[in-house]
Amino acid sequence: MRKLVYLLGLIFLVNINSANADEGMWLPYLLEEGIIDSMQAMGLELDAEDIFSHDSSSLKDAIVLFGGGCTGSFISKKGLILTNHHCALSSIEKLSNDTRNLVDNGFWSQSVDYEIPVPGLSVRLLNKVVNVTDQFTGLSGELSQAEREQYTDSLARVIENNFPTDTNQYASVEEFYFGQQFYLFVYTVFNDIRLVAAPPISTGKFGLEKDNWMWPRHTGDFSIFRVYASPENRANEYHRNNRPFKPENHLAISTDGIQENDFVWVYGFPGRTNEYLPSERIKQIQQNILPNRIAIKEIKLNAIKEQTEGNHKGQNQKMIARQASLSNVLKKYKGMVEGLEEARAIEITKNRDNELKKWTDTADNASVYNGLAEDINSTYQDFYPSYMAHDYASRVFLGTDLMKLAIRFYHENMGDTAYLSDLNESVGKFLATSDMVHQVQLSKKLLKTYYNNIDEKFHPPHFSKIDSEFDGEVTSYIDFILDESLFTSEDALLNLMDMWTWRVKRKLKKDPLYQLTYDMGQTFWGHIKPSYNSYDTRIDSLQRAYFNMMKQALTNRLFYPDANRTLRLAYGQVKGYGPRDAVYYHWHTNVSGIAYKWEGGNPAYQKDEKLKKLIDNKDFGKYFTQETPVCFISNTHTTGGNSGSPALNAKGELIGLNFDRNWEGTMADYYYLPAVCRNIMVNSGYILFLLEKYGSSHYVLDELTIR
Repeated sequence: MRKLVYLLGLIFLVNINSANADEGMWLPYLLEEGIIDSMQAMGLELDAEDIFSHDSSSLKDAIVLFGGGCTGSFISKKGLILTNHHCALSSIEKLSNDTRNLVDNGFWSQSVDYEIPVPGLSVRLLNKVVNVTDQFTGLSGELSQAEREQYTDSLARVIENNFPTDTNQYASVEEFYFGQQFYLFVYTVFNDIRLVAAPPISTGKFGLEKDNWMWPRHTGDFSIFRVYASPENRANEYHRNNRPFKPENHLAISTDGIQENDFVWVYGFPGRTNEYLPSERIKQIQQNILPNRIAIKEIKLNAIKEQTEGNHKGQNQKMIARQASLSNVLKKYKGMVEGLEEARAIEITKNRDNELKKWTDTADNASVYNGLAEDINSTYQDFYPSYMAHDYASRVFLGTDLMKLAIRFYHENMGDTAYLSDLNESVGKFLATSDMVHQVQLSKKLLKTYYNNIDEKFHPPHFSKIDSEFDGEVTSYIDFILDESLFTSEDALLNLMDMWTWRVKRKLKKDPLYQLTYDMGQTFWGHIKPSYNSYDTRIDSLQRAYFNMMKQALTNRLFYPDANRTLRLAYGQVKGYGPRDAVYYHWHTNVSGIAYKWEGGNPAYQKDEKLKKLIDNKDFGKYFTQETPVCFISNTHTTGGNSGSPALNAKGELIGLNFDRNWEGTMADYYYLPAVCRNIMVNSGYILFLLEKYGSSHYVLDELTIR
């Protein structure tokens, strides 16, 4: 009977945990360890060496980390880089001014002479990957988790510093599988990047927040830059003598078309995932952590909407960009909660934990994991109060420009002339760009949510005044804190900065907002952070053991490491999906959908008369037709950071550009469900159409390898 229970449990584990062919973010330099066979069985016509090679040119030499948060790819022999419009938007905004509105009008350079340098933008090209795991010889079970972290961090810095690198190179040691493998990544950093082409925002962000995280889409989310290098083809700072960089490899663009069930893979730098969490943590994320973050972001978003819709200072591009960023993350969080609920992730992971408990009782050599499933879940329960206090502290006390300014005055160097000069500059910037009324109202709402949602043991001592001086009325207390503070008065702030240092300190000691932020700083560093770190180190150790237990119990599956912004590939098929009863989404969209959305009059679908004329006249050029997909979806596993990643066909040719995920699949950072998780790509044919017919960027098209 005991063997039967174990067998049934193992079958259950296989059913709910088997790695799907369309799940995973795989290490391209380890493809020979099984994944390449699966990819080739699905249609890939390349070998592992074609994708990633240490010794010769491969497709990895065409992939770059764009701007630190997205992916890009070389698409010409002369350093042209293709990435998303939304990845480039901040750069496009910086290059815009009153006479040159590149955001609304787009930009289409007609020759290399008109390409625009982008100060502050860089890309990283991966040169080599070195397995340095064997250098971490000091790791053992005898080390505490804190000792382990100190050892790995210090040794990683030594390895990075000792590795020979050239000027403009960057070395970084990253850990995988919960600190059981370590790799050194060496990048070349290019700092001379120039804008070549970008559609207007009406195309590049067609649908705005209404369509964000949604399918179907009709968004031309792309932009093109060029990397420049020294005359010797070496990475260099901006210089007028620089020349277009000549990469070792670039992507050819396919015009063969796309069909449902075609093999597709995505190559890029995904940000962060947490795929191996126990049921208690999934429960906290779904029922508490994400809902609380949603509430905070809604408070911030509503305040910014009031600010930008009224006639206030601060109604500028910075506020608009901040509003877009908040809306983006807020919608993602809501999608995650709904996706986890629909997938029954809590129930499924709880059943998995129960079966893992049974496995430890029955399988050979599994007794080392006895009690582990219970231990990690109970530790996450104990961790929750300090985790939420830590999470809220940054989101509330650093949640407004006003409170961030007050915290800046709480500094050990307050008496330094240089620091006071820097504070003066910060005060001036704050007063010039912030609307005080909205800063105060937002701060009040955020402080109240901290008081109401965080365990009293993590409250700053100043909160005791709520009972002692305000009869338990938190609203009255918070009103007093902000209404009576000199930080909420422009005149008082300016007068403060004109005082001698000792008078500033004396004033601050009496200021209620400063007193609160000072107390909060003491509470955070003296109580919240130590408690958080204590549990966090314990969790790290348990997660490593929990992951090892899953690997031993689930011998039928391959395990991929969580994403950590290192180069990965993911693969699957072009596929539609059915998110719920009686609803099915087709795998691609067409230009007819653009016209349909225009007709509705929704401001999210801003009509572009030039594009409309091209569509009405069916003037699509060489690479596009009325039936060619504008966007398409696949079941390829992606996350943030994959924005701008090339979507490639079986031959390794570019067929699209990854830019988003669907609403139902946003929870894939925690729990991947192949039936509904989809990544969204703009078709390469639509990009070529816009370059040719809309932007008339013929010199760009002449550089591309189009097949």
